Amino acid sequence: MRSKNAKQLTLDSHTDSMIEDFGRAIAEIPEVLEAFLVSGDYDDIVRIAVRDTRDYERLLRERLYKISGIRHSKSSFVLRTLKSSDTPLQPPEGGQRTAKRRRQGVARSSSTSNRRVP
Repeated sequence: MRSKNAKQLTLDSHTDSMIEDFGRAIAEIPEVLEAFLVSGDYDDIVRIAVRDTRDYERLLRERLYKISGIRHSKSSFVLRTLKSSDTPLQPPEGGQRTAKRRRQGVARSSSTSNRRVP
């Protein structure tokens, strides 16, 4: 069984090159499921899947902590999944009507107006 972990990271600096280098390094680690640049107390959140705590320790020592520029990190482990969904958000109310019209074959009028704009 694989354990899911969220790793919150703070980088030494926020230069474009630091963020790009970090992103490339994280992308090379197969155990990393997702990585996000975030606002708040930390700079990045990385979702990781490992087999167990020994595997997690190996990942930290051999891969994650060898990425230059990481100043601080904090881990959280998933104890139980309460909800998991990949369903996209619904479009805004106006977007639903427009999408419905398109599905029904109703074309939107694009006539130009002779109104003067002050």
